[in-house]
Amino acid sequence: MDSIDVYYLHNPETQLSEVSRPDFMERIRDAFIYLESAAAKGKIQFYGLATWNGFRLDAAARESLQLGEMEQLARDIAGEAHRFRFVQLPFNLAMTEALTLGNQTIAGEAKTVMEAASELGVNLIASASLLQGQVARNLPPFVAQALDCDLTRSARCNLFGLRPVLPRHWWACRIQNT
Repeated sequence: MDSIDVYYLHNPETQLSEVSRPDFMERIRDAFIYLESAAAKGKIQFYGLATWNGFRLDAAARESLQLGEMEQLARDIAGEAHRFRFVQLPFNLAMTEALTLGNQTIAGEAKTVMEAASELGVNLIASASLLQGQVARNLPPFVAQALDCDLTRSARCNLFGLRPVLPRHWWACRIQNT
């Protein structure tokens, strides 16, 4: 492989429980400088942040992240051609904050992460989209039957017709071949 398509900084917001926000931003700046240099050398194409809580918390929370601040940092380093183009965050039926929580400030206006990303040219990638396997819990009987789920066992389902890679007790569903 010649190049990595997207390189993520993983859960950077967790550092905010240990370091001050100015120190955190300096660390992010250093990481972005390094990632921009890696992109200039053709080692990566783009980079971003893979987060769990950072973009799902109220803006006043200690570990909250502001997408506009991150994008501006990348722009300060590399201009309009910066490669900070991706954010991965949980989005599913139970974790709707990316769509519903106006915790981002763009040009003085409260926005959701989805709105902010759209305005800033940042791509959002959903993680935990099947709620880490829990999406199949408490399904209505007709849905469980259609998925051929054993609701008395673990709710991890193999919804894509693939064989399980975990021990058998970790999954209990499969889509019936029709």
